[in-house]
Amino acid sequence: MPLRGMIMTKQSQTSFPRKRESRVNASWIPACAGMTESDCRVRHKMARLAIKKRGFTLIELLVAMAVLALMIAFASMVFKVSIDTYRVSAATAEIMQKLRAVTDQLDADFKGLRRDAPLLMWFSLDDPNRYDQIMFFADGDFSSIQVYDKTTERPDLNGSKVIRGNMARVFYGQANVNTHDPGSATEPRDLKGPKERKRILARRQHVSDPNIANKNLEYWPEIDLLDFSEIFDGQPKEDRYEHDTLTLAEWQSIDGSDYSGGSSVVGISFDNRAAINTSDSRTYHKLLSEGVGSFSIQFAYWDTLNGNDRFYWFPSRDPDGADGLAQSHFTLNDKNNSDNIFAVYFNIPAPDITDTDWYRINNAEYQSGQMFAPDFFPAAIKFTFTLYDSKGVIRDGMEFSHIVYLE
Repeated sequence: MPLRGMIMTKQSQTSFPRKRESRVNASWIPACAGMTESDCRVRHKMARLAIKKRGFTLIELLVAMAVLALMIAFASMVFKVSIDTYRVSAATAEIMQKLRAVTDQLDADFKGLRRDAPLLMWFSLDDPNRYDQIMFFADGDFSSIQVYDKTTERPDLNGSKVIRGNMARVFYGQANVNTHDPGSATEPRDLKGPKERKRILARRQHVSDPNIANKNLEYWPEIDLLDFSEIFDGQPKEDRYEHDTLTLAEWQSIDGSDYSGGSSVVGISFDNRAAINTSDSRTYHKLLSEGVGSFSIQFAYWDTLNGNDRFYWFPSRDPDGADGLAQSHFTLNDKNNSDNIFAVYFNIPAPDITDTDWYRINNAEYQSGQMFAPDFFPAAIKFTFTLYDSKGVIRDGMEFSHIVYLE
């Protein structure tokens, strides 16, 4: 059998073409010139990984640091402005709370002012500050701030009795601070510069009613007013007590001579002022507001001299606005001491108060040689005061005026 059909010739052998990898064109990736496409991709991937792992250059670091510094500086400015705004807002809110407390108390007290009772005003100028004081009688619903002992009928921190009445003798004025001893207290005039914000506005009240004599309280003050200087618990009774056993009719009958002298109303209530020790709770009943730098009291009047018919406030340093002191009410009425201090009073029977620069209203001058009428009584009183926040954020404080109408 011929074997020809079983022999596979070279020409008839099946041949499978070998796969050829394309070469990368060096014109688009020079680094891959002469490489296969798969090798080039591997090399390109490794190159990208190497780029990701390399560090920053010095220029890049400097630029980044400059940008970061600018961002921190801007954030610091924003933070500082925010903190300052918050502090000013908190200080303003504190001052407004003090304003509300003072004006609400003034409105409540003067709403019931007795126009037929004694009214005394004491004026003190230490330009630009004022340290005025006022004492008056008012009807209303009054109760003591401190409590009394039921046995001794005197103020006692451990007591439980509250004194109530429908009339009170009320006093406003800046206090002598940091001690309850009037002889060594720091007066408002002595608190200068940054210490101005430490001045305190005091309010004293002495509650009374027609039946108070039947409540077993100590009979005080005496009808001659000479026991104002008596001491109880280390303080004058005028400062320590909150009751008054004299009736309005008795007060209306007391003449000016009984108000005079260092041991009576003028000497104890005005010359020595209310005393407040911020570390002594026995004096807190007189504390109305801390941080009252200046406290001015003025009453309204019409000047009809020479047909001018103009409205003024008395007393004023410069009443006509001409920036001259010749017509200053302090210059006209402070004739003895030249310390810009004088006082006026209403509804007190003759004889007159004999203390220096105390004037019955018809002896007080509003122009040179021109006095008020004997029956003059204020129609309105203006209170002007400067309030400070406790932390001194608003350095110059904020000034407010509040008017109470008496008609």
